Amino acid sequence: MSDNPHSFEDMPTSESLQHTLSLTKYEAQIYLTLLNFESLSPQHISEKSSVPRSRCYDTLRRLEAKGMVIQIVSRPTRYRALPPFKAFENRFTQLKNDLMNRQTEASRLQDHLTNVIKGRRQVEEIHTVLRIGNIQHLTRMIIEDIQKAEQQICISMTSNPNFRSWKKIFEAYAKRKNERVSIKHLIPDEIFFIEKVNPFRVEVQQHIDEGKIQLRTYKGIQQPFAVIGKEVSYLFFTNPTNQQIEFALRIKSIPFSVQLEHMFKLLWKEAESTKKHGQ
Repeated sequence: MSDNPHSFEDMPTSESLQHTLSLTKYEAQIYLTLLNFESLSPQHISEKSSVPRSRCYDTLRRLEAKGMVIQIVSRPTRYRALPPFKAFENRFTQLKNDLMNRQTEASRLQDHLTNVIKGRRQVEEIHTVLRIGNIQHLTRMIIEDIQKAEQQICISMTSNPNFRSWKKIFEAYAKRKNERVSIKHLIPDEIFFIEKVNPFRVEVQQHIDEGKIQLRTYKGIQQPFAVIGKEVSYLFFTNPTNQQIEFALRIKSIPFSVQLEHMFKLLWKEAESTKKHGQ
């Protein structure tokens, strides 16, 4: 086979080949060199391309893997460049496959990062405590949380402190659009309930009759509290002088709400047991 070079007057530069086909500098130099000759040995490739001989072998293996050169079995081993139309076709097929794989991996990475950021924001959001001293503002916030709740609502009521907004809160249940949410109330006794809530109001009484609002009596509760949905809880604090609610803490914390709901369930079972045994 002849080592005489072909005529390539308008041979592109190594830099343009690197950019177009995503090749290394040595890969581009060797491919352009081989295009000028029918075939060359690694020694001659090194001499004519100015690529160090120690780097020629691994560079030729990469060009083979990229479908741009082929190895000719001979003594010594020689290499030939594939015609540009075939070499470019092979290389672009690889680049397209690589791009598709990168897009798939990027999509997974994007989803992972989105979940990480979302998780961090949730952590930042769920640990918030708001002290509310204005009773009207407190009532409005409780009603707003009730309207938004998508899970069980659990409220524990006591005869003290005196909270005049229980009636408004019960009436808010009738305005809820999501009727699948379970609403449970622990009350000290029926007399308290009638005085504070007036269940004979048509909408409230209807919800009780239909089981949408469940009531149980339990006198052993000292601290009134509420769990509204999966992440909002309220703790009510009393002024010992006038037995009025002085302020409440609105706690937005999923772990805290889970624990408080668990305590409510224990009290709910105890209230059932008390009712069964007539205590």
